[in-house]
Amino acid sequence: MRLHTLSRSFVHSIAAVLLLLVALPGPFARAQGDQSRNAAAWYQRAFAELERFTPEEMELIEQYRSGGATAPSPEVRALINRAAPIIDNALRASAQGYSDFGLDYSQGFDLLLPHLGKMRSIARLMQADSMMRLGDGDGAGAAERIAAMYRLADHTGDDHILISSLVSRAVFEVADTSAQMGFDHGAFDPATAMVLLRSTQSFDQRDPFQMLESIMMEQTLAVNMIRDHFMGDDPQKRSAILEGLAREGGLDDEFAALSRESLETELDRYSALMNRYAEIWAGDDPEVVRSQIKQLEEELERGAHGLMAQLLMPALGRAYDLGLQSRERLHDRIELLEGITQGQVDVQTLTNAAVWYRRGIERLGDLDESWIEAMKSFDPRGEASSIVIEQLTHAGAAAQEAIDLFVQGSNMRRCDFSVGRNALESFIPTYGDGMRDAFILLSLEAVRRAALEDEAGASAMLAAAFRMAGHLADDRLLVSSLVTRDGFLLASTTAAAIDRRRRFDEPSRQALAAAIRRNGTSDPFGFVEAAMATRENIVKSIVQWGEPKEREAREARLGAWLKTLDADELLYVQAMLDVINFDLTPREPFNRADAVRLREFLLAETMDLAAIDAPAFAELLRAGRGDEFAIPETAQIIGAAARMAGARRDQWATIAWAQEREGGEAESGAAGDK
Repeated sequence: MRLHTLSRSFVHSIAAVLLLLVALPGPFARAQGDQSRNAAAWYQRAFAELERFTPEEMELIEQYRSGGATAPSPEVRALINRAAPIIDNALRASAQGYSDFGLDYSQGFDLLLPHLGKMRSIARLMQADSMMRLGDGDGAGAAERIAAMYRLADHTGDDHILISSLVSRAVFEVADTSAQMGFDHGAFDPATAMVLLRSTQSFDQRDPFQMLESIMMEQTLAVNMIRDHFMGDDPQKRSAILEGLAREGGLDDEFAALSRESLETELDRYSALMNRYAEIWAGDDPEVVRSQIKQLEEELERGAHGLMAQLLMPALGRAYDLGLQSRERLHDRIELLEGITQGQVDVQTLTNAAVWYRRGIERLGDLDESWIEAMKSFDPRGEASSIVIEQLTHAGAAAQEAIDLFVQGSNMRRCDFSVGRNALESFIPTYGDGMRDAFILLSLEAVRRAALEDEAGASAMLAAAFRMAGHLADDRLLVSSLVTRDGFLLASTTAAAIDRRRRFDEPSRQALAAAIRRNGTSDPFGFVEAAMATRENIVKSIVQWGEPKEREAREARLGAWLKTLDADELLYVQAMLDVINFDLTPREPFNRADAVRLREFLLAETMDLAAIDAPAFAELLRAGRGDEFAIPETAQIIGAAARMAGARRDQWATIAWAQEREGGEAESGAAGDK
């Protein structure tokens, strides 16, 4: 809000005692009785325990928390266990009906809110604890902590200050992400869903984070401060304050000309405008509300509501959109939880296959050397020697763990790799290399089982690989589409080779055909969706560069430019943005350990050039002219565009083979050879 652009020195010059606010009823005048019922008293105890952690220790926990759903290291596990007193106090605090930190509102805009950062730290600690418990199979314990995080978010909004509302919203995001993680892991049942439901129902359903209330309260602070100090008997002080306001608002002449009476009129007009804004905010139709708010903003731009409104009014549309987004997300979560508790939603349908795939990728690190060597030299068209088959069979324990996880994941309905994906993975996902190995592992296991005359088992492995391809194709990342295509074709070639040698029986053929059909024909391997999503993500990333007032026009122009770029060129832009956004050294996007196996897609020479071009691209972005950057022809050697163009042909060969097999025809199709 524009009010907060006032300089700190100016605020100090007009800071005063707003005695009127001290006497306000409601949350600002809590009875100082039994503080055990005040959540703030318990949060303060948690704050004291929080001081025992060093910044370095908190950073370790933060890295674990933001690194996706992985098991904590022994060091991080020990830190989380050490935080038990903090979490216990936070659990006790969250069970209380209100939270009052005894804020001294008489300080006006000098009011400090040191508890907000600590509330966020506690929420993050609780999320780390819930993640650890999910990994340990303690769904009930995880749900208890997530429910407490929801209530902590609700308590944070009790300050009725806009920054507190924004922190409340941020804590809710942490809680809701944790809840989604629990559903992804299949850790919650109707009983735990009821625990979460009760905590989400504690929010004000119309304005979950008290944003409108906070905006109105801050405007009350501003009006009272101005009225109390501008209407005093000291003309020099009044003149100095007016001059300061004029300088801050860029309205020197207008404010200097205000009389005491006209200033009172200005404040009245401003208060009337805020009342109108509150009435609009309460409307039921978001489109109507947005239209009315836009009209208000246009009126403000024309100066229709006076000088004070121009100076003090917040960004009306942005504030409403944030509130609406929060309300809709809360309602969606409550609706889902009610569906689970009422038996209308099966929690198993919410389980996320990506969690199982990530677990399988972790298990790949435990493979025996014989499996690692066999995967490196795997040729789907050939037949493994009896010696290799025997070695793999004797060293299959670790491999079987990974295989089982991949197969289990492939049988799940839902797969969303974006859950737990960090910002760096928008270009090269850390699981890309692991999923590549997963396709190889399943195809190799199919060959091993076929050699042992277990055609049904071989078919099951390949069916899992095809289903896995269907899941990864939905990831909406170009690198994932590239990995999907190669994995799909690897399984196709393996299936055709096994069938030529041993012939799948009818049930096995049907299982394979059904799995292959899981890969839709409208967008083979997900290239089209991935390209669209990449363009959207790039626009979001680069539209921030340039003059704020030109954002809308710049967004349209950049979007139009990106539509002219093919898959290779989009990957090139992403590579440059990785260097710009994350200050990576040249070739870092390519040389990340998880990307080593993706060299055929992301050639080192091309990535080197992207790093060299990045500064020039950044300069154009700063000038708002990113669409003038000329993509070098060498970007085409990445190969994504060619693979995208041939996707339908590549897929159809396998579909045709599957249809022949499903019908039981004798001719040997060449799924992977066509």
